[in-house]
Amino acid sequence: MVSFSVDKKGIDKIAFPSVSICHPLSWTWPSITSYLHSIDSDGTLASQAMGENIADFMSNYLQKKQCENIQNCPPTGWQYHDIFMAKYLGGMLDKVIDASQPLKKLVEEVAKKNQLNILSLWRFLNEPLLVNFFERYWPETDLAKEEMEVKDALNKLSKDEQNEIYQTLQSPKVHGDYLEEYVLVPLCSFGSKALKKCDLFERQEKYYRNNEVCYTFNKKGNYSANSLRKLHGLNFVVNLRLPGYPGPGTKPQVVVHSHNEIPDRGDFPAATHPILAISDSSLFIGVEASIINVTSNFEKMGETKRNCYLNIGKEAHYSRNKCQMMKAVELAESTCSCIPWFLKSNNSAVCDSNGLSCFYNFTENYYLGSNVDRICQDECVSTQYDLTFGEIFALNDPKNIFGKDWKNFLSDDNPMYYTSLDGPKYGMVHVNFVHKKTTVIRKDAKVTFADMLGSIGGTLGVFIGLSFVGLLDFFIWIWQVVKGMWSVKTSKKTKSRSKLMI
Repeated sequence: MVSFSVDKKGIDKIAFPSVSICHPLSWTWPSITSYLHSIDSDGTLASQAMGENIADFMSNYLQKKQCENIQNCPPTGWQYHDIFMAKYLGGMLDKVIDASQPLKKLVEEVAKKNQLNILSLWRFLNEPLLVNFFERYWPETDLAKEEMEVKDALNKLSKDEQNEIYQTLQSPKVHGDYLEEYVLVPLCSFGSKALKKCDLFERQEKYYRNNEVCYTFNKKGNYSANSLRKLHGLNFVVNLRLPGYPGPGTKPQVVVHSHNEIPDRGDFPAATHPILAISDSSLFIGVEASIINVTSNFEKMGETKRNCYLNIGKEAHYSRNKCQMMKAVELAESTCSCIPWFLKSNNSAVCDSNGLSCFYNFTENYYLGSNVDRICQDECVSTQYDLTFGEIFALNDPKNIFGKDWKNFLSDDNPMYYTSLDGPKYGMVHVNFVHKKTTVIRKDAKVTFADMLGSIGGTLGVFIGLSFVGLLDFFIWIWQVVKGMWSVKTSKKTKSRSKLMI
């Protein structure tokens, strides 16, 4: 028998919500650019690919640097690749210029160093998940022949060399030096509006949904709020000046969820919001929480009676959704004998296009199986969030309000300026509670001895019209009758003895 009680708890006594940023792997170009830079570190091949038009490529860069020519203000190797890719690939996505030949030329020159064509490799690793980008610009490609060439080139490399390539392709990195590489979340803060170099987000290692990768703040539920001020919760900046962004379906998404959950947007549609590049405002997410908890009596109930998984203590990070995803990934890897490159660990084989199709189809169909609910129960303890989305406008002194690091981010030293005179393209997000108290619903089990007696008494009352009080009255009446009869009997014996004595 389960009962419920409602209480209130201060936000400083509960975990701050987990906040995840998810983006699709169709953000192709940060990965390709990072790989090209790893081979052509000084940008020599990229500058050669620009050819006679190098001044046009570097016009914004030179203007920002206030230089007349490249010789006076030489870009770094990373900047050469970044500017080249932003120019050509942006034009390709916008159908402004035909960049296929210059890009292919650069890729072919880079491939001479290790015989590995990055465009072919990228298609080999992601073909079923990506839009038909390659077919639009290189329709003449023999895919079967290309795949064999990539396999042969990979087989010539050691496992360590292969793993190094896969690590390089995981770009943008969630944190790092935005002056030297693509960084998704360069600045953030918690409990203060002063932004610092960010290190608060962690990769969701076993997350697999379509072609997304996700990074999560407060993954273990260690952070708690102590203020309702909008800028004193979680604040973070998302870098949106990446090659190929924005494109169709490429907007990063922010997902607010419990720390024991995974940021599957299909399960939290109301808690998901796109992150947009805006210069005069920022996104504010107001949070209200409702917590379902359990009492010690409920914990002592048998598993079949609870009808949920007791996710407390060492199992506090359990959730039904997470369980389903982990089982799906595990079985898909076993069935398809491979794993997507961005999930690779240890000595697992990396999926080719056929293997990735198998992996994708298996995981999607897994959730439709009849055994899913049996294998992964609902969690007993959970948190639900009601969110409000709004914007913060007209911040006073926007270049100084978030601290020195933020001011430097907006300076001319930021390489995100170099492809546009409009400044860095970024989105800023603020997340915090909107009330000091949150609702806590506790599930309790009525299994104590007193509860059992009460239940028995109630049942008797229903079926035979008796209650405990009624039974007590009945026994008292019996006792009084017996006592009265005993008194009468005793009185008669006393009278008989008196007559005999006379």
